[in-house]
Amino acid sequence: MNENKEHFLDTSVMLARITYWKPEDAHRNSKKYFLDSRYNKSTSIRVVGEAKGVLNSARQVVGKTLQWLYENQSGVSMMHFENWAIRATQNLFEKPHEQKICRSFIQNCGSDIMSAVGSQKTVDEYLGKIRSEIQMGYTDLQILCANNSGCAITRHDDCPVSYSSIYPGEFQTILSTLNHDKDSLIVMDAYFVSNKIRQPTSLITLDREHMLSNKPKIEATLTTVKVCDFGTYLP
Repeated sequence: MNENKEHFLDTSVMLARITYWKPEDAHRNSKKYFLDSRYNKSTSIRVVGEAKGVLNSARQVVGKTLQWLYENQSGVSMMHFENWAIRATQNLFEKPHEQKICRSFIQNCGSDIMSAVGSQKTVDEYLGKIRSEIQMGYTDLQILCANNSGCAITRHDDCPVSYSSIYPGEFQTILSTLNHDKDSLIVMDAYFVSNKIRQPTSLITLDREHMLSNKPKIEATLTTVKVCDFGTYLP
């Protein structure tokens, strides 16, 4: 089977590269993929904007999560801390993407969080560290895809705001399949780029809920796009 050389990266893949609070080995492995010269990597201005939005939300979510856990963790055993923290904070945020950030933060940094919430001083110190790492993510994003020829990722700024007129049938099928506006637009961005460069393109993602789970339908609708799990490209 021939493998596509052209790779379009979705938001989940960009975040895997620029999120520093994830386990070190996971972050290191994602870096190796971004250095792999076998693939031409691209993304859209929409993906970059969404990644920036997640980083901005993370700054607020992490601060609120740490403070709440510090104020409410009294009596919780170390053995059960992470499971308790995930359950206890599930209603702390109303927006689904904030809930997701909170859960991911606890799952990836449970032991560090447990150590940090012992006092207000350690909460503030750890929060400062996380916010510095978020700023590093902003910087990395700018360096990786600043829309010039020296960047590791080609950023396409000409993807349409809407696909209702340019690919109306395909867009409606993708929208009804994924039932998620933002992800549907990103999938269509991959299709637009594939047609623009006139090459079959792999949409690289970690999104199982909307993209990987709908791989057959997406590929049947957008015949130049192949949906691929980012995990298969990691060491």
